[in-house]
Amino acid sequence: MPENEDLTQAVYRVARELLPEMDEPLRREVASLLERAERGEKTDNLLVERISADERLRPRLRNALAAKRTLSCPPAAGDIVPPAARRYVCPQCDYVRYLQKAGQEPGECPEHHLPLIPYEQKAGSGC
Repeated sequence: MPENEDLTQAVYRVARELLPEMDEPLRREVASLLERAERGEKTDNLLVERISADERLRPRLRNALAAKRTLSCPPAAGDIVPPAARRYVCPQCDYVRYLQKAGQEPGECPEHHLPLIPYEQKAGSGC
């Protein structure tokens, strides 16, 4: 399967590959739809519908197109692993708050009303 082939082109290619296995009426209909496609008409959905009606060919078509759908997805941009939550603590007690969003403010301790500090800062102070 060509790597740069889109799903529509994959339908046309698979339909051509399955032509020899089709019974005569289906082969004529699919050949006609392929000819219309070559003239610029979009017939991929009709081809899928007609070929899927044949119980022998349906699994082959489904497998070929399923493989194409998984291969045609572009890779995710950037790092797909979420960054660890940033941990902030009260400098006087055990209150902890985890920040999940970029730009989120840590706020203050609800008991002491002191600004929360990064956990590493408190851990490094020997408290």
